[in-house]
Amino acid sequence: MPRNPNHPSRGSRITVEPIRDPKDIETIRRLLKNRPRDLLLFVMGINNGLRAGDLLKLKVGQVRHLKPGQSIAIREGKTGKINILMMNKSTYKVLQRYLDELQPGQIYLDIHKLG
Repeated sequence: MPRNPNHPSRGSRITVEPIRDPKDIETIRRLLKNRPRDLLLFVMGINNGLRAGDLLKLKVGQVRHLKPGQSIAIREGKTGKINILMMNKSTYKVLQRYLDELQPGQIYLDIHKLG
């Protein structure tokens, strides 16, 4: 089986940089336009600097009633630090679209965590 070139060698380190170029961000937003959950997680992540794992732990009830300008405190899983998730207009708009398509009884923002 051929080795996947996207995986670093054991023991090596890779660095990851945030996406900063507005053109790149807009391209990703366009690509995710028809995937409301993924678009919501992307927009929340770039606007708040939260890790994917922390975003996936969010429950619908934590964010459903937030309006632009409001925020909630989230404890980061990796560091244990408190981070603030701020709801801005862009995130709010994407959140509302996602909430319109939610399955009944869905608790987590991540559709794979039902129950």
